[in-house]
Amino acid sequence: MIPTIIDNTKPKTAKFVYKAPPAFLTSYDKEKYWRTEVDRWSNGYKGLTGFQYFYLTQWWFQDNSAKGNRRAIKPVWRQDDEDLIFNPIDKCFEDFWDFMLFKRRECGWSSILSALFFWRGLTQIGSVMGYTSADMDRIMGFMTKKIKYGLERVEFPQDTLPLRYHLTAS
Repeated sequence: MIPTIIDNTKPKTAKFVYKAPPAFLTSYDKEKYWRTEVDRWSNGYKGLTGFQYFYLTQWWFQDNSAKGNRRAIKPVWRQDDEDLIFNPIDKCFEDFWDFMLFKRRECGWSSILSALFFWRGLTQIGSVMGYTSADMDRIMGFMTKKIKYGLERVEFPQDTLPLRYHLTAS
């Protein structure tokens, strides 16, 4: 028997890599493109759930690792996110289960959760989502640093979608 050598030094190929929207030649091309994108947010695309596809193509978050240089960055596909976050969330919505999350810091949950609020509002008009935290300062920080930050950077033409949102804290 000849031994097989497995090279684990090279990173595995990502299942999905973000590509910016193309330059549109006509308004028809633009409308057709965004109609397709909205459909993918609901139904998924190439093995990704609808929410995961939305998160990877539309959402931005703030890179806090570089002190003083807080740039906007795109999320990247990670297998663990797919297995432990996106697929279970999709299953909850598919089977009409409740979804409760106990999170810890520095895992990326806040960025994903901030996109979840917005995605759900886009794909399920009239839906209501709630968020609770230990104190008002944390809630306001989440709303401004995560949700509002992402909302200000989404790439789709916001004037063409039937979306109303209201950020409140009490």
